[in-house]
Amino acid sequence: SYLSQWLQVAIGTSAIDSLDTHSHMVEAHYQHSLDTLFKLAVEHDASVLTIDLPFAYNWNYGGHLSRTCSKHINCTSSSIRLDTSQNEKRKVFKPIPYSDRFDIRTAEELGMSLEAIQKVFPHPEYFLDVVHLTPNGHQVVADTVRPVLEFVVHP
Repeated sequence: SYLSQWLQVAIGTSAIDSLDTHSHMVEAHYQHSLDTLFKLAVEHDASVLTIDLPFAYNWNYGGHLSRTCSKHINCTSSSIRLDTSQNEKRKVFKPIPYSDRFDIRTAEELGMSLEAIQKVFPHPEYFLDVVHLTPNGHQVVADTVRPVLEFVVHP
């Protein structure tokens, strides 16, 4: 990340431009595999549901998977949005111990403030790390995906 930011400053590009360029490179690299996946799904009369999770949005990989999905009639895309007000409904799940939260560990490891880390990772209660969901995160995904699946099965 530091090298990437240094190069952006040195050559005068923005992080947005860089992320956009890299996203298209990733999309081109994986496009054949994605097309094969969707072709096989059609051949087997299978529906595909793509889920765009936080931290995967747009540049990372969620955006190009959603764009590919939109080109296929047997694919439905769902985007998961997190809302801290949802926490009130999820008190049944044991929270991640404060000492195990990845945002706190990352801040300590990088010598950064927790506030700076939380600008990048604003909902640590939903993630064990930048990829794996906590029980709260899984519940949000299930709540979001269920109506989509119900509609796909019973339009």
